[in-house]
Amino acid sequence: MPMLTNQELLKPELLQTVEGLELIAKEILSAYRSGPHPGKLKGAGAEFSQYRSYQWGDDLRQMDWKLYARSDRFYIREAETDSQVTVHFIIDLSLSMSHESRGLSKLNYSRGLTAALAYLALGQGDRILFSALNSQENILKPPLEGRGRLSEFLYELSEIKCEGKWPEEMGEFLADKETANSKQMIVFLSDLYEEKAEISKFLKNAQASAHEVIVFHLMGGNELTFDFPSNPEFVDLETGEKIQLDTSSYKAVYIEKMKKELGLLQDQMANLGVHYQLVNMDQPISDCLEGFIQSRNY
Repeated sequence: MPMLTNQELLKPELLQTVEGLELIAKEILSAYRSGPHPGKLKGAGAEFSQYRSYQWGDDLRQMDWKLYARSDRFYIREAETDSQVTVHFIIDLSLSMSHESRGLSKLNYSRGLTAALAYLALGQGDRILFSALNSQENILKPPLEGRGRLSEFLYELSEIKCEGKWPEEMGEFLADKETANSKQMIVFLSDLYEEKAEISKFLKNAQASAHEVIVFHLMGGNELTFDFPSNPEFVDLETGEKIQLDTSSYKAVYIEKMKKELGLLQDQMANLGVHYQLVNMDQPISDCLEGFIQSRNY
């Protein structure tokens, strides 16, 4: 069977069915693994093991620069993975996630990316956990392990829909008794749209409860480049507020503000101690996955 194109993979009729999501996961991973740098999903299971002296050819991302500042010598941090990880996928189900770019919504892109990462995690022997949240409902499903349980996970993924806003209060949502004693990696997929720092508060709490937090910040290509028709009416999907702008005269100002806001957001994520990845939805999911996995392979 020939490899499906990105346009064929991201059709809503595929992204909203179990069979379609499984096909997408396999195709995306096939595309990724056929590239020059195949790898594994490393993260929360990687425990610090020891230091050793730097050798020519070592990855500079493993360099401990703080130790260098104290000792004036180069040392590499080595890690080893020796235990099962629970990968907790959390999807933002607020109405802003229904925003589309080139006919593809943020929710559907999240479905495809989550399916691929879950397929990879289960194949590595890790456990997966699925949540989806908005102000109308909080979905938390029991943990699963083994590739044979993938269809159950994909069924839940295919059923979710966007409503309301991101919840202002999370309570004890992140406390899961079945995974309390395991190493947990939280993978959060969202457009990070918030009114009163409610997502920032959530991520701070998530970082305190997990070994590692990874944020995929989904943005449409049209949001990044302000590629909209002339004089459109913009509607806030969560509040219903409307505004009309002359796109030709506002585009340069918008792009400059967007760059500044993304820079501040990256700094905020770094200060929170989470791994942040901006996702341009106009790019193939396989490209997003490859960039992410390679950033984990240190």
